[in-house]
Amino acid sequence: MIAIRPTRRDLDQDGGIMLTIPYEPENQENTEPQNEDATNQEPEPEIAPEPEPEPELAPVAFEPIAFEPEPEPDQDEIDLDQFLNVQAMQSPRRSPARLIMPEADRMAIVGIFVDDSGSMDHLRRAVIDGLNLAVEAFKGAKGSDFFLDVRGFKGSYFSSMLRDVIDDQFDSYQPNWGSTPLFDYSIDHLRDLRAKAKQYRDLGIPTTVALLITTDGFPNSGDKRASDFQRLIENGDYIVGMGVAPIGNDESMREYRQVFSDMGITKVVTPHSDPAEVRHAINQFSQSVASIATS
Repeated sequence: MIAIRPTRRDLDQDGGIMLTIPYEPENQENTEPQNEDATNQEPEPEIAPEPEPEPELAPVAFEPIAFEPEPEPDQDEIDLDQFLNVQAMQSPRRSPARLIMPEADRMAIVGIFVDDSGSMDHLRRAVIDGLNLAVEAFKGAKGSDFFLDVRGFKGSYFSSMLRDVIDDQFDSYQPNWGSTPLFDYSIDHLRDLRAKAKQYRDLGIPTTVALLITTDGFPNSGDKRASDFQRLIENGDYIVGMGVAPIGNDESMREYRQVFSDMGITKVVTPHSDPAEVRHAINQFSQSVASIATS
């Protein structure tokens, strides 16, 4: 907008009044002196502009890479240690992670089930001595190596190669169990021995299975029957039943023979409840196994 401000009157050539109108542009710079304090102020820092957000990238779809399966090695090129590890891991029961190779041409898988119920307490030392005699008998057998599995109702007392037995190995045997689930535990024991024997037989190693079942009482608990054990027996198994009878009780001896016969066990010994007879019965079984394993 232009402001009209008259300054003086002049006559133009025709005698009219001529107005002089000064022109001031709107954007004319201010030439007035500035305040001294304002000139000494530091300029305000410039505010950096906010960065623009990065554009979102569209997801990239990756195609799966197909890998060629490695060719299976020839049977002759399979590493023996690898084969043994695989065989052990495929065992259906609690077999060791690595199969220990025998130090002989034959193997004997021997189980001794010891009754550790409380009524066997007075025979504790006789059982331990009998187990030690068994170890010595097996060590004297030439031409066969032994895997020994000794257990009772309470659990395992030893399960490894014969060479791993240490002094006083069986001193942990303490008979104080409260019942006699004989069929159930005998079945589990034989199945474990069978699984162990199969590992060696699969490698072409002749293997014998032997089991001694000792008890001073009759089955009074458990879910299995005598016939369930009988169905597990195979030709070539050496299984002996040992029923410890009170001295002078012939009726108990006959009952033991009947129980073991129902289980399919034909070899039965019935020592009296005497330490010397119990020790001798265990040693007799061990000597027979040592002879069978090397024949």
